[in-house]
Amino acid sequence: MTATIRPSLILNMDVDERQFSDDVVAEIKRSYSYVAPSVVAAVPASADVPIENTLRLVVRMRRPYWDANDEAAREQWAAVMPKWLSNMFYKVSSTVTACNDVRCKAGQEPLPYAWMEVEFGDNVTVAQATETASAFPGDALTAIESVRDLTAAGTLGEGVARVSVPARSLWEEARAAAWAAEGVEGAEDEAVEAATEAADVAEAVEAAAATDDPVGDGAAMAAEAVAADDAEMAADEVASADEAPAALPFAPDFAVDRTVWGVEYADGTVRLFDSAAGGFID
Repeated sequence: MTATIRPSLILNMDVDERQFSDDVVAEIKRSYSYVAPSVVAAVPASADVPIENTLRLVVRMRRPYWDANDEAAREQWAAVMPKWLSNMFYKVSSTVTACNDVRCKAGQEPLPYAWMEVEFGDNVTVAQATETASAFPGDALTAIESVRDLTAAGTLGEGVARVSVPARSLWEEARAAAWAAEGVEGAEDEAVEAATEAADVAEAVEAAAATDDPVGDGAAMAAEAVAADDAEMAADEVASADEAPAALPFAPDFAVDRTVWGVEYADGTVRLFDSAAGGFID
């Protein structure tokens, strides 16, 4: 009897307001309809941070399943949840990849999800940072079961509302560092390109000066022609930039220590927990 009871699922997508549109909402609802109903909401964003979208799996089941100290809940979890969660993770993660492949082929920006969350009713929400291309972590289920066991044992304390893997603060620091590094690299590339163009102009002027023109008119004319061409190209680029929409900022891939969790309590306080050592570090 226990094994025949399955949870139901609702997908909540929090989409950065810079990517949110009626078309995106329709695309999401259509693409994920075979997995579960979806609710899409816009979230405010600052222009000086990368795009950040969140995908939340809301689990609903009318039978206790979370408390590992309760025998009935423990049996229900063992009989149903590991296999069901693994199946849902595979379906949703695969759909994210497929949708972004379609968007890429259509020349559209990707719709990445920085975090995948699982909301276990009135129990604990477990949030996990996604991996490359918004893939769900391979150990997502293991992390959830660890949170469940530690909660039941009282290791995380009373009133746990949310656990982030890794800690949100550490994730933000790693993202900021990676984004800053990418900006420096981009500026260096632009500097190299500008230096190359300047060298080309100088070479053209030098070649013109080496002609038989005794007063250097050839060199001057060559320099003027090159400068005029550069000015025209620059004007065209500015006009194109004014007409085209600003490119959306996407964070590059970056590494972060996933063993340090952020444990958030009902009163809003957050503590850092070292899952490898099994204790708090603050």
